[in-house]
Amino acid sequence: GIIFFGSQMITRDWIFNEFGCKFSITIDILCTVVSNFQVIVYTVAALSVERYIDAKLSLTLNNKFRTIITITCIVLIWTMGLLMPLP
Repeated sequence: GIIFFGSQMITRDWIFNEFGCKFSITIDILCTVVSNFQVIVYTVAALSVERYIDAKLSLTLNNKFRTIITITCIVLIWTMGLLMPLP
């Protein structure tokens, strides 16, 4: 998608044929859906692991350590979700 739309912004015209138009839309939708789906799957997996750890180690982990782990997981999940669709 970005190559097609970037060239359109530079030339101020659509230089690709009808196939290029359909292809760019398909790639754009596919990357968006794949990225969102991966973020959802990773989030559910992280929640499952977090619940397991909380049930097993609830008395030994302090709140500051839990907060650091939570923020790290959120950043990693979204980074992976944004990077996975890239070629």
